[in-house]
Amino acid sequence: MPLNEQLADVTDLNDATEARAEFESDWNMLNLLRTLAVVPSFASVATAASSPSGWRAAGDHPSDVAEPISASG
Repeated sequence: MPLNEQLADVTDLNDATEARAEFESDWNMLNLLRTLAVVPSFASVATAASSPSGWRAAGDHPSDVAEPISASG
């Protein structure tokens, strides 16, 4: 992970404290962005799962199936 590689290069204790503070702010920002992306995704999945048609894709509902063509014409 790129952020971890930045911390691996630091050997001095004072520099490590500064690097960790910078690392942590970046980490927290990325974690917030991930959370903001996952919450609406989870809500969408929960809504789809609780809908009457369940997980069916558009056009997969039994009422969307065309009637068979009769052999008599």
